Order: sequence, then structure tokens, then C-alpha cells
Amino acid sequence: MPRPAVTGIDPTPFLTIVLPPILNGGLGRMLVVDWAEFTRQVPDLAASGLRLLGAKGDLIGFIATVARDGRPRMVPVCPILTQGAIYLSVGQDTPKRSDLANDGRYVLHAFLGRSDEEFQVSGRATSVTDAGEKGMVHSAIAFTFDRTDPVFVLDIQRGYWSYWENAGLPGTYPVKKRWSAE
Repeated sequence: MPRPAVTGIDPTPFLTIVLPPILNGGLGRMLVVDWAEFTRQVPDLAASGLRLLGAKGDLIGFIATVARDGRPRMVPVCPILTQGAIYLSVGQDTPKRSDLANDGRYVLHAFLGRSDEEFQVSGRATSVTDAGEKGMVHSAIAFTFDRTDPVFVLDIQRGYWSYWENAGLPGTYPVKKRWSAE
């Protein structure tokens, strides 16, 4: 269920309702945001994510997807952050492309940091079909890629960040922060 509107702010430009394929016999809905709105709502979470994904160079992490037969898959990716959104350019003939096109659900996870610090966002990936948007993504890519490969935008439904305080010592405990667009 969407959160109530904040007085004086129209959330319409920042929120998107995605109607995913029929899952488990019913039509699902999820409230999602782009990276810019995620950053506005939880700047500390977004900053930690960028740091762990490697904001000073090419971003790199792992993406978990769902195969047609329901099996989970996880592969490395180089997310592209541009114009307030996070994108992937994926090989045309890869299982990753097939999973994102068929199901769209994903979890993007950064490499672990100190004290097992971790960051992840999850949501639904959508194929980018607009030539202008694809061109904008291509101009932001710093690595070798094929311009004919599909591009997906990652809409964000949930975010998670955590680390262990006093790791390896008596009294170790987790520090966690969760966020949801719903």
C-alpha cells in the first residue's frame, strides 16, 4: 500500500507503479523509485551504496535474477549511474538479459566493505527502448560494450545496508537500515 502523500509535495514525478508479469497466479504491483528519489529519501543509504559499489571508478557489484524455471542466478555487473537512474547494459545472448527481460526482478549487491558492511537494492528491471535514453546511457559508459546490447533501467523498491559493530570482539552486534518505497 503506498504511503500517504506529504503535504505540499507532489510525489507523482518520482514514483512509478510497475505492473509485473503474472506471478503465482495473480497480478502483482510494486511501488518503485529511481536512484535520484532513493538518494533524496535515504541519502546515507545511497552514499554507502555508491561507496561500496566503487563510486570513484567503474561501479561493480553482483546482480541476482530469476531464471524462467524459477532458479536464482547471480552474476557480476557494472551498473551505470546517470541522469538520476541506475542502468545495466547486458550482453544480448546472456542468461542475465533473458532473466531481466522475462521476469525483471533483481537484487543488486555491492562487494562487502570493512566489518562486513553490505549494501543492496532490489526491485524490477525494465528494458529501455527509447533511442535517446539508450544514447544517454551509452555516453555514460566507461567500459567496453556493444551498442546493440540491451539496456535496462533498475527501478528500486527496497534498500538495505548493514555492518557489524565491534566485529570479532565480545558484544558484537549488527547495525542495519532498511528502506522501502511501499
